[in-house]
Amino acid sequence: MEWHPWIVYGHVLGAFAFAAGHGVAIAMAFRLRSEREPSRIAAILDMSLWMVSPKSLMSIGFIVLFLSGIAAGFTGGYWGRLWIWVAIGLLVVITGLMTPIGAGHYNKVRAAIGQKLPRDKSDAPPPAPLPADQLEALLMAPTPWILTVLGGLGFAVIVLLMAFKPF
Repeated sequence: MEWHPWIVYGHVLGAFAFAAGHGVAIAMAFRLRSEREPSRIAAILDMSLWMVSPKSLMSIGFIVLFLSGIAAGFTGGYWGRLWIWVAIGLLVVITGLMTPIGAGHYNKVRAAIGQKLPRDKSDAPPPAPLPADQLEALLMAPTPWILTVLGGLGFAVIVLLMAFKPF
């Protein structure tokens, strides 16, 4: 039995799950821009925390994507090709940029509505909410667009590298 096609199939399914989880994140990011009620903002932000939890579709998809990608590199004999290293490098760079940009921004929004941050100790008091004009500025920041363009273009380039294996 040839394992490589099955491993690639698993890789594609992992990528689909990872992308589908990000679809929820993108919807959340853009919906947040139109909310002004702190309790609704808090609910959306709570959903965003769940989406990056270890049991989320996005996290499980990433693990499947990553492990099957490594396995496909071996079964396909791709480790000597430049395209696989560029794809891995892009994945690392994109993840390294998107995570602090997204978490940093949404933690500022959490603090602005008086919600404790994920890293806060359970007995720590919540932060004081910011005035409405400062919350408005945070909600209207271009962060969702930055994350969508960075992730979308990065995903498109990685798929291009995998599909065409140019070098």
